[in-house]
Amino acid sequence: AKELSIDRQVTASMGYVEATVGALADASFDTLYDRADRLLYEAKERGRNRTVVEKVRVFRPRASDRRTDKHAA
Repeated sequence: AKELSIDRQVTASMGYVEATVGALADASFDTLYDRADRLLYEAKERGRNRTVVEKVRVFRPRASDRRTDKHAA
């Protein structure tokens, strides 16, 4: 604000999505961007001048944990 000669208080709200490398394989950039945008508006609704963070984790079943049709209940 000072560099732009703005003489009033400036605040910032942010939506931040942290994704592990493993999560990126299952979530597109657009999906993560959309979620960050929703978090931004959540921050603004909570009173602005804040950051809302979400950590994305994707759990993939191991091949040995997957059921086949003959084992399905």
